[in-house]
Amino acid sequence: MTKYYSNITTKLGDILLLSDSENITGLYFVKEKYIPQLKLEWQNDSELEILKLAEKQLKEYSCGNRRKFEIPYSFIKFTEFQKKVWEELSKIPYGKTITYKELANNIGASNSIRAVAAAVGRNPISLIVPCHRVIGSNNSLTGYAGGIELKHSILTLEGIRNITI
Repeated sequence: MTKYYSNITTKLGDILLLSDSENITGLYFVKEKYIPQLKLEWQNDSELEILKLAEKQLKEYSCGNRRKFEIPYSFIKFTEFQKKVWEELSKIPYGKTITYKELANNIGASNSIRAVAAAVGRNPISLIVPCHRVIGSNNSLTGYAGGIELKHSILTLEGIRNITI
């Protein structure tokens, strides 16, 4: 299977998009700690329809003109537990937050808060699967692969003000 990528610039920062030609399979801020290394066999194709669609919607979102993404995505490598966490993340509405504990309870893993947090931290499709909407129990910003300042900026864009850094 051929993999495609495109680098885009938004008001939130530079983003690397990955695709299998039909779905977005990765969305990483370039400064993230988990950004994958581009492989020689990957093709840079900013004209690929799915990548153009993602770029358009991400730019709209970063300007405050989009609240919901309508982009097909799929997870390439994952465990069933991670998939369960990421599917639950996708249910968190724009402008709302949830704690790691609430997220764990929602998927029936109330005794596995750390495992849930680890899965959130490994979300390969930032923004579209909104891991930035998960906060600490005391309304504090905790962990984000793109950095706490970026997480704060994203939540502020969504109108969330009752958080502490």
